[in-house]
Amino acid sequence: MSLKSLLSRLESTFHYTITSTGYDAAKERFTYKVTLNGQTFDYFHWLAQPGATPSPDLSDIIECLLSDCNAGAQSFEDFTSELGYDPDSHSARQTHQACRETLCKMVAALGFETLAKLEQAAQDSDDSA
Repeated sequence: MSLKSLLSRLESTFHYTITSTGYDAAKERFTYKVTLNGQTFDYFHWLAQPGATPSPDLSDIIECLLSDCNAGAQSFEDFTSELGYDPDSHSARQTHQACRETLCKMVAALGFETLAKLEQAAQDSDDSA
């Protein structure tokens, strides 16, 4: 099952809000606060077309959060190796820690079983692409 079809089945069980918090001109991205079942996440959307205002949907956000969860589940050494970070970098440690925090918050928001189903659906979608 694709991630989008699984999300459409589960969406009615989620309590979520997506709130725009503005535009970060220095990084050329829109910023959002996303609350999912009581857990709050930062979400960023970079512009593909200048002047356009994105309106991310739950599927876009979940895909991004799942990517962070997968990175957070890795050891720091695997994380830096796979993503090309310098293992001595303070910034790499901060990024890895943020991904680990996202993983913990996603488990708290959705539970292990639902998170595992979403991760499997995302993997299946990637494999079929």
